Amino acid sequence: MSHPKIFISYRRNDHPDTVARIYDRLVGRYEEQNVFLDFETIPPFTEFAAYIRERIHESTIVVAIIGPRWLELLKEKHANYEEDFVKIELSLAIELGKVIAPICIVNAQIPRDMDLPPELRPMLKYNAALLPSGRDFNPNMLRIMDGIDQSLHTSPKPNAEKIQPISQRTAALAAYQRGRTQYDERRYDAALTSFTEFLGVFPEDSSAFHYRGMIYMMRKEYHKAIADFTQAIRFRSDDAVLYHNRGGACFYLKDYEGAIANFREALRFQPDDKLAYYRRGTAYLERQRAGDFADAISDFNQAIRLGYKTSEVFERRGLARMHEKDFNGAIQDFSEAIRLKPDEPLYYFQRAEACVRKKDYKGAIANYTEAIRFNARYVEAYNGRGLARLALGKSIELDVSIEDFTQAILYGHDHPMLNTFYNNRGIAWINKNNPKKAIEDHSHAIRLKPADPIAYRLRSEVYQQQGDSALAAKDADEARRLEGLQSE
Repeated sequence: MSHPKIFISYRRNDHPDTVARIYDRLVGRYEEQNVFLDFETIPPFTEFAAYIRERIHESTIVVAIIGPRWLELLKEKHANYEEDFVKIELSLAIELGKVIAPICIVNAQIPRDMDLPPELRPMLKYNAALLPSGRDFNPNMLRIMDGIDQSLHTSPKPNAEKIQPISQRTAALAAYQRGRTQYDERRYDAALTSFTEFLGVFPEDSSAFHYRGMIYMMRKEYHKAIADFTQAIRFRSDDAVLYHNRGGACFYLKDYEGAIANFREALRFQPDDKLAYYRRGTAYLERQRAGDFADAISDFNQAIRLGYKTSEVFERRGLARMHEKDFNGAIQDFSEAIRLKPDEPLYYFQRAEACVRKKDYKGAIANYTEAIRFNARYVEAYNGRGLARLALGKSIELDVSIEDFTQAILYGHDHPMLNTFYNNRGIAWINKNNPKKAIEDHSHAIRLKPADPIAYRLRSEVYQQQGDSALAAKDADEARRLEGLQSE
């Protein structure tokens, strides 16, 4: 009499000692060559996934051993997008129409329908056997093996129509596993092809849509990423990670409304997601509607409370506090960002800007100087330091403010604010009683941006101080004309 081929599906870190006892009893009854257990029967140097698929194809029955951590590990791997061979094994067995024999060990319970992904729910039609680990183990195991024999005599054979497309499904499962390997190896183009192949056969697999969406994110194809994350959410609507990543794609498209909505959903399902608070706060900061800065501060506070204490979160909260005119709070945040990342010139620059808003021009000059120390071509810092020195109004500061604006002009020859740097130096020249140089700088600003009324207004004032009323009036008229165009 020929024995059935038995495939044992189990989780290695969920009571492997009990699994080994089950294997021994099955081998005692059905002989070793007819019972497959991966750590006992896989030859060395064999490709694991392919060998597993072959053994399931050959099997008559799949024994699904469900331990106390079986469901927990299923959800954990699902949430972390880790490869789950138990899920793959049972999905393939169901696709092939194999008999499933669930055995619950160590007081484990059979999962509920709602706890399983759709592809595993058909296994629930098989009545699960309970196998305590005490002294009744052997008689219970005999009863289970009798049940296996009976199920093989009463279960209908899978028909040819169901088996026919299995090779295609098997190839698709192989494509998914290949895609995971390619993704981990950062071979994203190849992984994209593999996941697309898999989705052609399994169009309701949320994990594949998620991975492909992440690849589109890395390729900066954000609309495609959003489409894939949306598909994944259709099949896994309670997954915080999917909403989080879709929110990130919306943010990169400057769809701050969409980003905020998605981060809100992510936090509904995972309320301790510190990164979601940080990113939603950043979206509020960028959107800049009424109340957004207060909401941004609230989100940054939550991120920090949950342990997300990076230089970036303090810098962002400092910016939000600047908008709320809490300059002391902003300075504290920029100082904390500097403590965490002391060689970042941007944080010194922003602390300098907060000092300017407090009219602490000496503090501003000191911070602009630090920013320049770490970035000798920091044109905005040269311009800011020049303005702070102008604000002090001391003659010695006027000389060095001109030097600062000159440095901004030198390093910012292709900067969009180059005309502003010329205008600021023109103002410094006026304060130094050098109207000729001032007119040269304002004229240069006009050549760079002829539609900007500010340079005309400033040059008009210089002409007026020189007593040239005609040229002053001409520039004033042009300034008014351009201001009128801007207001239309």
